[in-house]
Amino acid sequence: MAVTWTEEQKKVIDTRNCDILVSAAAGSGKTAVLVARILALITDEKNPVDIDRLLVVTFTNAAAAEMRERIRDALEKRAEEEPDNVHLQRQLVLVHNAKITTIHSFCLHVLRNHFQTVGIDPSFRVADEGEMILLEQEALEETVNRAYDSGKEEFSGFLECFATGKSDMAVQDTILQIYHVALGQPWPKEWLEGCCSMYPEEPGFGEEDPAWMEYILQDTKKILTDARYQICAALKIANEPDGPYPYTKALESDLELLEELCANRSYEEFAKAFYEMKPFARLGNKKDEGVAEEKKLLVKEIRDAVKDALASLRTQYYYDDLEILQQEFSKSGNVIRMLVQLTEDFMDRLSEKKTEKNILDFGDLEHLALQALVKREDGKDVPTAAAREYAEAFEEIMIDEYQDSNLVQELIIRSVSGKGQGAHNLFMVGDVKQSIYRFRLARPELFMEKYKTYRKDGEDSCRIDLHKNFRSRAEVLNGVNFIFRQIMTEGLGGIAYDDDAALYPGADYKAAPAPSSEENEKAGPAPSPEKNEKAGPASSSEEVEVEITTLSSGAKQERDSVSRVQEKGKRTEFLLLETQEGRQKQREEALLVGRRIQEIIGKEYVWDKEEECFRKARYGDIVILLRTVSGWADTFGEVLGDMGIPCFTGSQKGYFSATEIRVVLS
Repeated sequence: MAVTWTEEQKKVIDTRNCDILVSAAAGSGKTAVLVARILALITDEKNPVDIDRLLVVTFTNAAAAEMRERIRDALEKRAEEEPDNVHLQRQLVLVHNAKITTIHSFCLHVLRNHFQTVGIDPSFRVADEGEMILLEQEALEETVNRAYDSGKEEFSGFLECFATGKSDMAVQDTILQIYHVALGQPWPKEWLEGCCSMYPEEPGFGEEDPAWMEYILQDTKKILTDARYQICAALKIANEPDGPYPYTKALESDLELLEELCANRSYEEFAKAFYEMKPFARLGNKKDEGVAEEKKLLVKEIRDAVKDALASLRTQYYYDDLEILQQEFSKSGNVIRMLVQLTEDFMDRLSEKKTEKNILDFGDLEHLALQALVKREDGKDVPTAAAREYAEAFEEIMIDEYQDSNLVQELIIRSVSGKGQGAHNLFMVGDVKQSIYRFRLARPELFMEKYKTYRKDGEDSCRIDLHKNFRSRAEVLNGVNFIFRQIMTEGLGGIAYDDDAALYPGADYKAAPAPSSEENEKAGPAPSPEKNEKAGPASSSEEVEVEITTLSSGAKQERDSVSRVQEKGKRTEFLLLETQEGRQKQREEALLVGRRIQEIIGKEYVWDKEEECFRKARYGDIVILLRTVSGWADTFGEVLGDMGIPCFTGSQKGYFSATEIRVVLS
């Protein structure tokens, strides 16, 4: 059966000769469209492309394997329809060697073929995580011990800032954190030196204010604007018929204060304003039975939050005048330079240890591949002969999950795309709303930069939005849209949740039989999803189900008794019982989920794709999504097991994270 594509999907498949950014919402058929585009390029009647001239970069090995399998299946089906097509037969042979791979696998391929340009032994292997943890720890200890032996005054000053208690573990952790952040930059040591250049050796900032000063001013204005908004909201509540009107005068005084603060522009003006800031006016204490008690409490909470925010600003940013700040900033430069020196020393020692063992880690794969493909000349990135060789070999480069790319990967891809020679053959697909790997130094702003600059009708660069969801019912999309319209902004989530970002229903699903129905399970009409071309934003009269659980009264009483123990100074017992309370919360949530599962199984209906009919729900139809598996999955598995509900949980703990191994290592 021929697939009917939407207008946007057809545009993704058919657009040629330009860089393309596809903003693909959840469930929008991204993978299917990507496979269709690859097939269209391969089978183009005028200009067919061999599949080994495409570089397809996926995020995981599993995704790469699935992509290859889908393409192979589609080619086999097409070849059966056209048995005399020699070109298709050729593609079936080439597909096994096609560059459908992760970025690290591609980097590995580059190094295997160009090892001599970066001076590494071609028999290297990729180290596993546990091995690297041990090597990093050895290199850290040697680095810090050598610094102790040097007896430098600068190191002593550094220790005063970073060492806590009798251990130097905080120093080692800081070096390791800076090292991993530096790895997210194309040229790590150049980036580290740039960090030092921000700190002048003599007091003063020069002709221009430093970048961190601009950050302070922006953060201050943002917090003050939010505080003003909150006070306005409190005033609105106070002026309601049953609002706490005696608080109005104090709130108006607060608003006047905030407007005066918001009028400042420079650090000096803010510092003076915070230093001379008058105390907050007292709230009126007039009693009136017509005032709602909950509104009184709400206004007080809002005002306390604003007072805390202003106090935090004063303590964090405006605790002294600019001259003192300049002096402290200059002293901080000595500490930062020592931190950078220690980090570079650690990097060199770790590199020596890896060279001795002839191993590379994933960071090495990226940076060494980058060195093979790009030369750094006078602060500019120049493609090497190897990069030009790849650029000529690849007709198009496709990047899946582009929102999770980092700066190193971006430069690698650009170098082999022929971008510097005027080529426009990049195809990037992703969704910034699904970016979850910032902790791995992913840079979703790379996606957003193109999202904002690529025009929908651009010639050299084009943006295509896929916002129709074929995976979920309109009721689900309606609930998702409602929540994210309230909370997602560019500041939170990287994108404003407007009509372009919203999810739209792309399929029509017929209603399942009611739970109480006794009809034959196979009697339901086939509700295979049909394309819904004219659908607007998801909306429905149905409501999304939300269930809320709170700690039982017994757990609350235990918490009250724990608080009293803390007042007596028995901190250890308090922490222990805190943990018990957290486990109680997990158990009660698991019980709530278990009871809901028991209500569904054997009573509610689901659509079975293989049997093409409605049937009653089974345990295998249900998945439980948790914010984190660690600490929760085992509790859920235990509770559900006690309830007679079969379940499977995947452990995320590595070998070196196990309690027994950590004890031995320490």
